[in-house]
Amino acid sequence: MNELRRLGQGIEHGEDWLTITPAPVTPAVIECYADHRIAMSFAVLGCAVPGVTIKDPGKLPPPSSHTLSAHL
Repeated sequence: MNELRRLGQGIEHGEDWLTITPAPVTPAVIECYADHRIAMSFAVLGCAVPGVTIKDPGKLPPPSSHTLSAHL
């Protein structure tokens, strides 16, 4: 939720719900918390919106056996 807020999106949440109110994207540096899913999700946005970057992508762990190709 913090990363969406950095991008200027409205966020409300409760114990078992989440509402995102879309707004124009504000350029920001995204923290991925060493989670490739966050990095990849926001990397797609970064391809479309100038100024959206991923902080420390080199700190992501290497791919593991949980990749898609391992399940094919």
